[in-house]
Amino acid sequence: MGLRSRATPTILSTSSHFPDHNKVHRDAGIFLGRSLVVFSLICVGIASYAVTPQAASTQKLLRGIVSTQNAQPLAGATIEIVDALGNSVAQSQTDSDGRFEILTDAAAGEYELIITHSGQLNAKQISLARSELSVNVMVATSAANKLGDTRYAVSARQLGISDKTRARLTAAQKDFEKGRIGGAMEQIEAVMEMSPSCSEAWSMRSFIRISRRDIAGAITDALRAQELDSANADAFLALASAYNSSQMFVEAERALRQALELRPDFWQARLELAKTWYGEKKFVLTLRQLGLVERDFPDVHLVRANTLVNLGRKREAAEEFRTFLEEAPTDRRALQIQQIVSQLGHPRPDSRLKDNLQ
Repeated sequence: MGLRSRATPTILSTSSHFPDHNKVHRDAGIFLGRSLVVFSLICVGIASYAVTPQAASTQKLLRGIVSTQNAQPLAGATIEIVDALGNSVAQSQTDSDGRFEILTDAAAGEYELIITHSGQLNAKQISLARSELSVNVMVATSAANKLGDTRYAVSARQLGISDKTRARLTAAQKDFEKGRIGGAMEQIEAVMEMSPSCSEAWSMRSFIRISRRDIAGAITDALRAQELDSANADAFLALASAYNSSQMFVEAERALRQALELRPDFWQARLELAKTWYGEKKFVLTLRQLGLVERDFPDVHLVRANTLVNLGRKREAAEEFRTFLEEAPTDRRALQIQQIVSQLGHPRPDSRLKDNLQ
């Protein structure tokens, strides 16, 4: 994935927030001990970057075809050539046959070819070394979804949940948001006694297990939730969060793409996918994915800050850390992050940011 810092991070724990089953856009409980959105800040070394390619003497023509895994042409996709710092240097769109052409003055070097369609990203590493280059890209996205389509299906199982069961689920969520994990678990287990086939209860319990670091139990519950209702997007999000916590990033990405197929506007799944790619050290792709979240959310700033550090964009990283501190001033990592901001603003030769925020 292009050039990277000499000291790259490892995800220690990654989990997603407890989902709201009454409204999609919930920003409650952020980082103040009330939510499951806990992205462990992994401090990385501040190193020098040599990312400026050799000056190009001629224009380069990049052409290609983008298709889905079902061999269908992907029309209307945005194609970008992105440099090692995460900056877009040229872009185009695919036509009805999935074809595109880009004429660019970009210097010779390694780049990411990023394909955006229906709110999902795919990427392919390319080398601009010749005057002409042809590529064929197969992407993991659905040609059926239209960009900006925020509708999603509600399954018969979800519609069939009784008022009594729904009240218990709501009470469990409120307990969880207030940090009353035991109370939330009691409510969920009561639901399971009344309705053992309630998929939402199993996915909720998966999130609770993640908060308790019971990752194996969380995976089991999320898989059971999927078996009971394959249209439960939260079940796929819970599964991906558990996989991320286990550094099973390939499996996490697969689950998150399924969640986004079910709910294209599922911003929590988009954020979790950014964490997946961060864990895989795909920093350019991570930065692009964060731009799709479109939420002013502390976790977004924290992940973006770490990503920018790895891309060598220290000034921007410091701003993102500062924004995180403004939005989550009581976070337990606040003092350490303040120290990081200070180091980013006044870097010393070969200085290192200690990995002490666990």
